[in-house]
Amino acid sequence: MKTANQSPKNSKTDNINRPSFRVNARDLFDTFDHHANWKRVYCAYFHAVPSSKCVYGIDCAKLAKWIEPSLGKRILKKIANERYGKRKRRMTSESIIYILSGGFLILLDAERDYVEILFSEGQEEAQEFVSSIKKFIRRLTISKISLVVLDREGFSLKDLKNKKPALQLDKNYNDDLVPLHESLVKTLKTENSSGLVLFHGVPGTGKSTYIRFISTFVKKKIIFLSPRMAGNLDDPNFAKLLIENPNSVIIIEDAEDLLISRDTDKNSGISMLLNLTDGLLGTTLGIQFICTFNTPVTNIDKALLRKGRLIALYEFGPLSLDKARLLLTELGTDDFKVTQPMTLADIYNVSQPEFRLEAKRNPIGFSSRVA
Repeated sequence: MKTANQSPKNSKTDNINRPSFRVNARDLFDTFDHHANWKRVYCAYFHAVPSSKCVYGIDCAKLAKWIEPSLGKRILKKIANERYGKRKRRMTSESIIYILSGGFLILLDAERDYVEILFSEGQEEAQEFVSSIKKFIRRLTISKISLVVLDREGFSLKDLKNKKPALQLDKNYNDDLVPLHESLVKTLKTENSSGLVLFHGVPGTGKSTYIRFISTFVKKKIIFLSPRMAGNLDDPNFAKLLIENPNSVIIIEDAEDLLISRDTDKNSGISMLLNLTDGLLGTTLGIQFICTFNTPVTNIDKALLRKGRLIALYEFGPLSLDKARLLLTELGTDDFKVTQPMTLADIYNVSQPEFRLEAKRNPIGFSSRVA
């Protein structure tokens, strides 16, 4: 009877499938997430330091369905990390490691849409794998927007659905936006082009809605960066995310802290923004930025307003009296009397009660009540 440490005799196939680990099995795992580290696994199986080839933007679920029937005879081992998702109510793969005969390992990272091929020999065959994997690159659609998040691997992107707003520019915005819109769409569609778009205006004038609207015309990666996350723009770890997503559009709303003049406040992130919009990195990566702010334009750093960097600067204002009346009529609320320009938020919620916070005043002087 064979013990667990004994290998079966006269079985070449099983000797390949059953590697003799030269490291402690516990050392194959990352301590922070308890997942097998694919590079350590490779060294354990093939006793060599591997080269690697990486491909981003891959639909890993579809790729896995191709790999298993196509390379099934070569798969020595499959290591899968799965998680039950309450939203989809089923197990979904976080990552899959395929160990293949011939000294190859393929990692599928579904969380980052990322594939890495490890190999020590067989450069040409590794390139053939890359060519096959590239067929599963996700097609960019106008219904996606990616949110920058921080996870165990650092900064990464999570795709969200971006429903196109059902609106007509000429009815929902003032007349001066329509010609700008046509020019802006053309510029944002330009491949590998950098630059900066600045939007400002009082709350409720439709800045966010317009950004959602215009993003559906641009077949590029649309990335949403929260104001707090924008503070990491000059973080060296953030550079990796930028390098992985060239020729994209980054949206930052309420970006006052990033855009404010260096004359009035210390602002390290603005140097990176300047470089990305019209500097060396801008030329190399071709990333465009759309930023909104609610501070006076005079507070914005003058370098951001320079020709060649600034694509557009537009102030969203309340709809004029005539446009407000026409839009209310179209919405079936023409009985509302318009006496002044109105924001889109007020027009679309005209039947809702208005809430106001009144400051409670403390009495000044002596109380008239005498005990």
